[in-house]
Amino acid sequence: MGENGIMRSKLLRKEMFAVKCPRKVLIGDPYYVESLPPGQLRKQMARYDLPNFYQARLHMSEHELIEIPECKFSIMELYMAPPQIIEVYAEGNMYESQTMVQKPIGVDTAQYFMDMDGKRETFHTGADGYWGDAYEYRHVDNEKTYFDGVLIAMTMPEHMTYEEVKNTMQYLFEDMQLIEDKTALKKSEKKKSPER
Repeated sequence: MGENGIMRSKLLRKEMFAVKCPRKVLIGDPYYVESLPPGQLRKQMARYDLPNFYQARLHMSEHELIEIPECKFSIMELYMAPPQIIEVYAEGNMYESQTMVQKPIGVDTAQYFMDMDGKRETFHTGADGYWGDAYEYRHVDNEKTYFDGVLIAMTMPEHMTYEEVKNTMQYLFEDMQLIEDKTALKKSEKKKSPER
């Protein structure tokens, strides 16, 4: 067992995609939409209205639990930001002047949905709890806080195979194009270089 009682996992595969950035994003438990006033929805869900110049990168990965290798699960990471900084975030970085604000995405009815510009898919988790997080990139200038972009990371239900998750993402996101993994590319180039 790892920190906070969470089991450690091993990465099996990861793919990165460029996708058309949705303008309206809503992710969370459908119960909240039905029961909470509009002002509280943003606190309980990932809810964003994004400018039309934003770009998006979608990362999908498959993992297995080290203690239980037959138990596999997938994670979806959606990065959305202006074009000049999207690659910085998508490579797992941020600027020194920035802070990252984390907002957990929980479920109380063993399900959550993802809605991208009106395309909606519901995921049955089989359990309540926290199934994702929204990480907001921000910076402060002259005592004013600016929103610089967002990363939404969701754990997909264990009953879904990696291929099923990928097919669902192809439904939710437009223009899904595979991006070569620069890290893997650099490693393979190093291997090809002759030793001196």
